[in-house]
Amino acid sequence: MNQQTDPARRLDALLEKLPQAIEPERDMWPRISAAIAEHPHPSTVRSTTRRRSRVLGSLAVVLAASIAGVVVLVLSGGPVALRSGSWMPATRPDITTRAGRFSGVRHELELRYKERLELLDPAVRARVEADLETIRAAQADLEKALNDDPSNPVLRHLQTNSTLQELELYSNITRATELVASRNRT
Repeated sequence: MNQQTDPARRLDALLEKLPQAIEPERDMWPRISAAIAEHPHPSTVRSTTRRRSRVLGSLAVVLAASIAGVVVLVLSGGPVALRSGSWMPATRPDITTRAGRFSGVRHELELRYKERLELLDPAVRARVEADLETIRAAQADLEKALNDDPSNPVLRHLQTNSTLQELELYSNITRATELVASRNRT
């Protein structure tokens, strides 16, 4: 039994000689700080991404509201109306004049869209054309439904939304190809 306790006592004696705490060397801290800076904590990255997503979402809402406002002003013949690409004061025109002005603006957007459509990759172009066909089919269905029930507010709202989608599609393609189109002009 003494033989078993002798090694244990010697081990205890050696353990007592060890220091109670070891201070890390200070030359490690710069490397640790650099490693932390190089690999940020995932929660920091996520919060930055969330913040960026919120800002982009807010900008998208503002853009959509702006487009809707312009369309409403053009359709209603409000205090200003869009004519030939410039803002000009407008009087309260009758419905025929408003429809003609809106058709002109829509026609200009559609022409620019058709010019720029050719600049897109064929696969993207096919997808955009399919989306436009979907919008136009919805507009035709809404027109038929409105012939049966012209005062239906839900159908009117849907018709306005489909028109906005069409104009937004034209505008998005025009903006997306602006750089390529400007290079081709020079």
